Amino acid sequence: MKKFAMIAILVLAGCNKPQSQPVQPAAVPTPPLPPLFTPPTATEVFNLRTKCTQLAQELDKRLPYGRNWHRDTVSNYSARSNRCYVELTDSNESAKEYTRDLYDGQTRDLLASTKTHGDPCCRHNSVGMIFIDNNLDTVGDCKDGGDCGYAKVNDFIDQKMKREE
Repeated sequence: MKKFAMIAILVLAGCNKPQSQPVQPAAVPTPPLPPLFTPPTATEVFNLRTKCTQLAQELDKRLPYGRNWHRDTVSNYSARSNRCYVELTDSNESAKEYTRDLYDGQTRDLLASTKTHGDPCCRHNSVGMIFIDNNLDTVGDCKDGGDCGYAKVNDFIDQKMKREE
């Protein structure tokens, strides 16, 4: 009988179900975040470039320039920055004075400006200012011949007016 009791105890002990572990919920993948900037479609770019040209024409009409002055107006919609840039280049050949201004077409804010005097070979008092990026110090870049930020600002304007592929 002792054997029987021992066998019964062992059988009962061996038949106990193991304690089940709590079921972990399946990991739900999080969807990727949408991009902060979705590039415009080709049709949208066309429409935005058309609108940018209209903004440039309006800005040209609003900003007077003097007698004997000639103005060229160029616009550039940048899909990368989603901005409309307008370049106004004014020249007075008789006085040998030249200005080049870059505007934000949407806000009409002046972003950068250059001014120079003289013939292309011998210009003097050439200055340039950038009015964004914490008023980037261009006057501190004065070089021999009177180039006070002129080259740096022209490079800045060239970058903003560069056509994207």
